Amino acid sequence: MRNLKMFLYVFLVCSLLNGCKIQFDESNFIEQEINGAIIEIEKNQRGISTITIVNSNSKDTLNYSLYISSFIKESNVKVLDSVSKEKNNHLTSFYRKENGSYKKYAELTY
Repeated sequence: MRNLKMFLYVFLVCSLLNGCKIQFDESNFIEQEINGAIIEIEKNQRGISTITIVNSNSKDTLNYSLYISSFIKESNVKVLDSVSKEKNNHLTSFYRKENGSYKKYAELTY
């Protein structure tokens, strides 16, 4: 019985920490100006995907775990697509290179 309580306690703590990380990623995503290319998309669990973006302005690598798995699937978001978002804005635009130029193909309001 003690092992079961300990397991439930550890499970609860891990779940809370994961939830806090996602909330932090969401607020950080909204606050940042992002202009760059997606270099990795990882589908996690329960509608959460982690996208990794190389910011073209600063060359920083940015990782965000967000509830966007269905958007990624419906919009056919792929690695090497470009992302553009203004600072403190909820609207994110996705671009794909076609015939030598980038064209907007999807928008996400987050």
